[in-house]
Amino acid sequence: MAVRRRENGGDMAFGLVQLGLAAASLRDAGSAYEVVDWLANKFWGSNMVSTHDPKNIFNTDICGGLPAVVLRMLVDSSAGRIDLLPALPKQWPAGTLTGARCRGNIEVRSLQWSPAEITATLRSATTQTVEVTIPGEPAPRQIQLPAGKDVPLTAKQPIYR
Repeated sequence: MAVRRRENGGDMAFGLVQLGLAAASLRDAGSAYEVVDWLANKFWGSNMVSTHDPKNIFNTDICGGLPAVVLRMLVDSSAGRIDLLPALPKQWPAGTLTGARCRGNIEVRSLQWSPAEITATLRSATTQTVEVTIPGEPAPRQIQLPAGKDVPLTAKQPIYR
Protein backbone atom coordinates (compact mmCIF):
# COMPACT_ATOMS: atom_id res chain seq x y z
CA MET A 1 0.00 0.00 0.00
CA ALA A 2 1.54 3.30 -1.03
CA VAL A 3 0.68 6.29 1.09
CA ARG A 4 -0.19 9.28 -1.04
CA ARG A 5 1.36 12.49 0.26
CA ARG A 6 0.41 16.04 -0.51
CA GLU A 7 3.35 17.98 0.87
CA ASN A 8 1.67 21.36 0.41
CA GLY A 9 -1.28 20.59 2.67
CA GLY A 10 -4.65 19.00 2.21
CA ASP A 11 -3.86 15.78 4.07
CA MET A 12 -5.85 15.43 7.24
CA ALA A 13 -4.26 13.90 10.33
CA PHE A 14 -7.44 11.92 11.01
CA GLY A 15 -7.34 10.38 7.54
CA LEU A 16 -3.69 9.47 7.91
CA VAL A 17 -4.41 7.83 11.27
CA GLN A 18 -7.05 5.70 9.53
CA LEU A 19 -4.55 4.76 6.82
CA GLY A 20 -2.00 3.81 9.49
CA LEU A 21 -4.52 1.65 11.35
CA ALA A 22 -5.53 -0.05 8.11
CA ALA A 23 -1.90 -0.69 7.14
CA ALA A 24 -1.11 -2.16 10.57
CA SER A 25 -4.23 -4.35 10.42
CA LEU A 26 -3.12 -5.60 7.01
CA ARG A 27 0.36 -6.31 8.48
CA ASP A 28 1.91 -3.79 6.10
CA ALA A 29 4.71 -2.62 8.39
CA GLY A 30 6.32 -0.37 5.79
CA SER A 31 3.20 1.67 5.08
CA ALA A 32 2.24 1.85 8.77
CA TYR A 33 5.73 3.11 9.59
CA GLU A 34 5.54 5.69 6.80
CA VAL A 35 2.31 7.05 8.28
CA VAL A 36 3.76 7.14 11.82
CA ASP A 37 6.89 8.89 10.59
CA TRP A 38 4.89 11.43 8.61
CA LEU A 39 2.47 12.17 11.44
CA ALA A 40 5.24 12.46 14.01
CA ASN A 41 7.38 14.78 11.90
CA LYS A 42 4.90 16.92 9.95
CA PHE A 43 1.82 17.31 12.16
CA TRP A 44 3.29 18.71 15.39
CA GLY A 45 4.54 22.22 16.04
CA SER A 46 7.74 22.99 17.92
CA ASN A 47 5.46 23.88 20.85
CA MET A 48 4.00 20.30 20.77
CA VAL A 49 0.65 21.47 19.39
CA SER A 50 -0.87 18.95 16.98
CA THR A 51 -2.32 20.07 13.69
CA HIS A 52 -4.94 19.07 11.14
CA ASP A 53 -2.74 19.67 8.09
CA PRO A 54 1.07 19.62 8.16
CA LYS A 55 1.95 22.47 10.58
CA ASN A 56 -1.42 24.17 9.94
CA ILE A 57 -4.77 24.45 11.83
CA PHE A 58 -4.88 23.32 15.46
CA ASN A 59 -6.49 19.90 15.85
CA THR A 60 -6.21 17.10 18.40
CA ASP A 61 -7.04 14.08 16.20
CA ILE A 62 -3.53 12.67 16.26
CA CYS A 63 -3.08 13.04 20.02
CA GLY A 64 -4.82 9.67 20.39
CA GLY A 65 -4.47 8.53 16.81
CA LEU A 66 -0.69 8.38 16.57
CA PRO A 67 -0.32 6.21 19.71
CA ALA A 68 -3.17 4.00 18.43
CA VAL A 69 -1.31 3.30 15.18
CA VAL A 70 1.93 2.52 17.04
CA LEU A 71 0.08 0.20 19.41
CA ARG A 72 -1.66 -1.62 16.53
CA MET A 73 1.75 -2.16 14.95
CA LEU A 74 3.09 -3.76 18.14
CA VAL A 75 0.07 -5.62 19.56
CA ASP A 76 -3.22 -6.53 17.93
CA SER A 77 -6.01 -8.48 19.57
CA SER A 78 -9.41 -9.95 18.98
CA ALA A 79 -11.54 -12.26 21.09
CA GLY A 80 -9.31 -15.17 22.15
CA ARG A 81 -6.29 -14.01 20.15
CA ILE A 82 -3.27 -11.75 20.61
CA ASP A 83 -0.78 -10.99 17.83
CA LEU A 84 2.58 -9.74 19.06
CA LEU A 85 4.51 -7.44 16.71
CA PRO A 86 2.11 -7.91 13.78
CA ALA A 87 3.43 -4.94 11.79
CA LEU A 88 6.90 -4.38 13.22
CA PRO A 89 8.90 -2.18 10.84
CA LYS A 90 12.58 -2.81 10.16
CA GLN A 91 13.28 0.68 11.56
CA TRP A 92 12.44 -0.62 15.06
CA PRO A 93 14.79 -3.63 15.43
CA ALA A 94 14.57 -3.55 19.22
CA GLY A 95 12.21 -2.02 21.73
CA THR A 96 9.98 -2.28 24.75
CA LEU A 97 6.26 -1.78 25.33
CA THR A 98 4.52 -1.91 28.70
CA GLY A 99 0.90 -1.90 29.78
CA ALA A 100 -0.98 -2.57 26.53
CA ARG A 101 -4.63 -3.51 27.06
CA CYS A 102 -6.09 -6.17 24.81
CA ARG A 103 -9.52 -7.60 24.13
CA GLY A 104 -10.72 -10.16 26.65
CA ASN A 105 -9.49 -8.10 29.62
CA ILE A 106 -5.89 -9.14 28.99
CA GLU A 107 -2.88 -6.91 29.55
CA VAL A 108 0.46 -7.22 27.80
CA ARG A 109 2.35 -6.13 30.90
CA SER A 110 5.64 -6.10 29.02
CA LEU A 111 6.85 -6.82 25.52
CA GLN A 112 10.51 -6.63 24.55
CA TRP A 113 12.03 -7.52 21.22
CA SER A 114 15.38 -7.65 19.50
CA PRO A 115 16.51 -9.41 16.33
CA ALA A 116 17.31 -12.51 18.42
CA GLU A 117 14.52 -12.71 21.00
CA ILE A 118 11.01 -11.71 21.95
CA THR A 119 9.83 -11.77 25.56
CA ALA A 120 6.38 -10.90 26.81
CA THR A 121 4.40 -11.09 30.02
CA LEU A 122 0.62 -11.43 29.80
CA ARG A 123 -1.95 -11.12 32.59
CA SER A 124 -5.67 -11.79 32.40
CA ALA A 125 -8.40 -10.69 34.80
CA THR A 126 -10.17 -14.02 34.25
CA THR A 127 -8.96 -17.56 33.63
CA GLN A 128 -8.94 -18.17 29.89
CA THR A 129 -7.06 -19.71 27.00
CA VAL A 130 -5.78 -17.39 24.32
CA GLU A 131 -4.03 -17.95 21.00
CA VAL A 132 -0.82 -15.93 20.75
CA THR A 133 1.01 -15.37 17.47
CA ILE A 134 4.68 -14.48 17.60
CA PRO A 135 6.71 -13.51 14.52
CA GLY A 136 8.94 -16.28 13.26
CA GLU A 137 6.91 -19.09 14.83
CA PRO A 138 5.16 -21.45 12.42
CA ALA A 139 1.88 -21.61 14.37
CA PRO A 140 0.11 -19.70 17.13
CA ARG A 141 0.64 -20.82 20.71
CA GLN A 142 -2.29 -21.81 22.90
CA ILE A 143 -1.62 -20.12 26.25
CA GLN A 144 -3.55 -20.76 29.45
CA LEU A 145 -3.90 -17.52 31.42
CA PRO A 146 -4.90 -17.99 35.07
CA ALA A 147 -6.78 -15.06 36.58
CA GLY A 148 -4.51 -12.39 38.01
CA LYS A 149 -1.19 -14.13 37.40
CA ASP A 150 1.67 -13.11 35.13
CA VAL A 151 2.45 -15.56 32.33
CA PRO A 152 5.87 -15.09 30.68
CA LEU A 153 6.51 -15.96 27.02
CA THR A 154 9.85 -16.21 25.24
CA ALA A 155 10.68 -16.81 21.60
CA LYS A 156 14.39 -17.40 21.02
CA GLN A 157 14.44 -17.60 17.24
CA PRO A 158 15.12 -14.53 15.14
CA ILE A 159 12.05 -12.49 14.27
CA TYR A 160 13.46 -11.37 10.92
CA ARG A 161 13.86 -13.80 8.05
